[in-house]
Amino acid sequence: MMASNKDTAQSIHREAVGPGYVSKTNKPEATVSTTVSFPNVHVLAQTPQLIALLTMIRDVNTDRADFIFYSNRIIRLLVEESLNHLPVIAHEINTPVGRSYAGVMFQGKICGVSIMRAGEAMEQGLRDCCRSVRIGKILIQRDEETCMPKLFYDKLPEDISDRWVLLLDPMFATGGSATMAVDVLKSRGVPEDRILFVNLIASPEGINVFAKKFPKLRVVTAFIDQGLDEKNLLVVILVVVDNSLPPVSIVAASILVIQVIIDALLGLAGSAWDRVVPRAVRVGFLVLLGNGVARVADAGLLVDLGRHGLLMIAEETREGGREGLVLLLGRGLRRLLSLALKGQALISGRGGLCPVHAVLYPQEMPDARVPEASRRFAVWGYTDTEQFRGPQGIIQPTALPTIILLLKRKTAPRTMAAPAADQTAVMKDVLEALKVLTANQTQLAANVDAINGRVNILAGIKEVEHAATAPRSKQEGPPSTTAHIDDKEDHDVAVPESPTVAPTEADHANIPSTASPSNTNHTPTSRIILTTYPGQSGINPLPMDWGNKDPQMRGPVVVSRSQSTIRRRNAIGAHGGSYSMYYALAVASKEIELDHKPDFTNTEPASNIGPFPQWADKEKIVSLDPLGHLAPWLFKSTMDSENIDIRPTIAITKARMNLPELEASVREGRLIPDGKVCLNDLGELAVTKFAVEPVWYLPGVAKRFGIDEGTLRRSLFEHTGGSYPELITRGDIKVFLPPIGGLTVYCFGDPAKMADANARLALRIHDECNSSDVFSSNICTCRPYLIFGIEEAVKEAQKGGSGVVIYFRKEGRALGEVTKYLVYNARKRSADRASEYFQRTENVAGVKDMRFQALMPDILHWLGITKIDRMMSMSDMKHDAIVGQGIPIHERVELPESWIPDDGRVEIDAKITAGYFTKGHRMTNEELEAVRGRTWEE
Repeated sequence: MMASNKDTAQSIHREAVGPGYVSKTNKPEATVSTTVSFPNVHVLAQTPQLIALLTMIRDVNTDRADFIFYSNRIIRLLVEESLNHLPVIAHEINTPVGRSYAGVMFQGKICGVSIMRAGEAMEQGLRDCCRSVRIGKILIQRDEETCMPKLFYDKLPEDISDRWVLLLDPMFATGGSATMAVDVLKSRGVPEDRILFVNLIASPEGINVFAKKFPKLRVVTAFIDQGLDEKNLLVVILVVVDNSLPPVSIVAASILVIQVIIDALLGLAGSAWDRVVPRAVRVGFLVLLGNGVARVADAGLLVDLGRHGLLMIAEETREGGREGLVLLLGRGLRRLLSLALKGQALISGRGGLCPVHAVLYPQEMPDARVPEASRRFAVWGYTDTEQFRGPQGIIQPTALPTIILLLKRKTAPRTMAAPAADQTAVMKDVLEALKVLTANQTQLAANVDAINGRVNILAGIKEVEHAATAPRSKQEGPPSTTAHIDDKEDHDVAVPESPTVAPTEADHANIPSTASPSNTNHTPTSRIILTTYPGQSGINPLPMDWGNKDPQMRGPVVVSRSQSTIRRRNAIGAHGGSYSMYYALAVASKEIELDHKPDFTNTEPASNIGPFPQWADKEKIVSLDPLGHLAPWLFKSTMDSENIDIRPTIAITKARMNLPELEASVREGRLIPDGKVCLNDLGELAVTKFAVEPVWYLPGVAKRFGIDEGTLRRSLFEHTGGSYPELITRGDIKVFLPPIGGLTVYCFGDPAKMADANARLALRIHDECNSSDVFSSNICTCRPYLIFGIEEAVKEAQKGGSGVVIYFRKEGRALGEVTKYLVYNARKRSADRASEYFQRTENVAGVKDMRFQALMPDILHWLGITKIDRMMSMSDMKHDAIVGQGIPIHERVELPESWIPDDGRVEIDAKITAGYFTKGHRMTNEELEAVRGRTWEE
């Protein structure tokens, strides 16, 4: 939407801008918004601040990070101006100093609706101004046949008709998509005068149509540009291939369409042109090429590409040789040609299809009828329909040829066919150019995905930083717990005393490395460092203030023992949980370089999460790092400036889920495919996944279990074979990455709904059971309850709420699979009575359950969950842990009887008698005696 020629550029409206105290003669002149006369169009005041921001985002030299930053500033200005148009009522309040204040408050609820995908970039600006605002989405694309806007997807709040709606779309060109979006809102009962259309830059053409069509709707924009140029009408690529010239690279086109073209051209290679393209079908329209006109009069090969258009291969005999024209027609011209071949003449105009009374050939087309600005490529025709009439009655369509390959061969004019060898050479050149194009398009698609990921990470970092209430002081930082003792050798430092652990001596041996000199690159130091101590010379951990709202004050979790990082560690343990041992094997076997640092390009979270107030509560989150998904990007300056190895402990991605039971659910009518959550008749699900590794804040973990930190540290040290001596020697380090499995969150529907108090939430907390979850063992109810939980979660998401399944790696009640199978043996070799179910486990393991659900609610706090509407669980331990953390559960849903396998009755009846939730019968001990499982032979 920028002026395309010099004359138009000179007509841009400029005026002096600047503060009032600057004399008018000294004020700089700047381009300001075009003025319009519509009372329902509101343009932001063209202040120096706004013009400076517009200058930044329109400057070709502005980098991507600055573009996003300054665009977000403009978006916030737009949202704040839009809020000025909402109704308010008088509201008097009392101030903290005891005085009354006559104020106002907004009347009615609001929501945002973004026109996907560009409109999604404006959502954060709305959230910055309106906390917990609900946001809907509308996806509109051009129709494949008519090129008119078509609604493909919408997800709007159920009560949107009762709300004021801020419709978000940064660019406003012709207004087709915005018009349809307004029509969608009005069809949902939203009054026109309750809609505010918010955008960054608009065209006067779009404003003119939109403001007249919706006189009660208000438009809020930052800038109205000078008008549309011809680029909104046409994108054409021309490739000239000549036997004497090298192939020219093609710039851009659809990969799928190019593949079809390649297939078509392969049929031409090695064949005589006239045999492939017989003179059969007559078509009547013309294509302007530069200042000349090439008439397509004879077409022999016509390929219908469906939604991609039509591929036509034709030829003409001209002076100097025969020319072959490979023409890919856009979606609008696909309709034109298909009708023209039936004896009708239609052409696609701006408002749709309209009749054409005459199609001019070169000798009949006066130069005056061809506007100079559109002389490059166009298709023209006459019409007497007033709506579509252009200069001198000529119209120009909106959908024009998207690819033109002009094949020129130097042959005699009267020659009917070129030699097959020449054909082959030409086709090879074309195919080489197309291969380059395909590679470029693949890279382009990857770049687009990368941009989406970076936008997500920038948005996430911005939200976390904005959540910090106290500004960071440049002079002050969190108090360091490290006492620096200079000029002390490592072995002279005593082990610090912990609250309940008596001081003990620890060896810090200077053991020479056994590595040869040639392998020094695999050894971080020349000695083995068994442990470190507070105040030890050279030991200077990065500050860690767990729970601080300011991420920079809180600090990153640093646990790596690499040479550049080991003295700056502020955490004990290793990345990867239980997989850290495999990393050690990789290092020992030299499968990985010790100095390898991950390349996090394109690994950004696929969805934004938080921040939430719970992230800054030391007692609510103690078993995971709330900033774990942002760490490499949030602390990039520390990584770069100090060469510190910082890694994420949380990753977020999107995927599709396929489970055979869900196909049966669709077939039996329990699940209904909607194309959004349940995608098809196979029961395929769209899901957002969060992988979380454990990060323990030791004081918080100790408090959660009602023990002191010293007892916890000693037990962890002694019962991991003394693997982590710093648990004893480094009382100043409070963070521990244990070598255990983590968890995975499976979110169905919009992830933002998980934290929305107005949206219903269905939840299943599931602890791993490999034999059932993966291999469908029928000795327990684990897989049936997991599938039931997923099905119910999907149903809730389809209703506009959120469905969540959280999968913890706690195999065999955290006793392990070996212990579980030993218990199975003990059960099956006896009567396998429900009355002895837990006793069998205690006989082998010494305890009936070690899952210890006290830490489980942390992930709910991290997701921002504040209530659970439906909990698919019968466990009293899970229920009590969640409610004990201040998260209410409104409804508990037990596993239906029809889902319980025959051999699973022993487990479920024993658990119900022991305290599991049920609305049915709770058996007595005598009744449990009669519940028995199958033997191995049965």
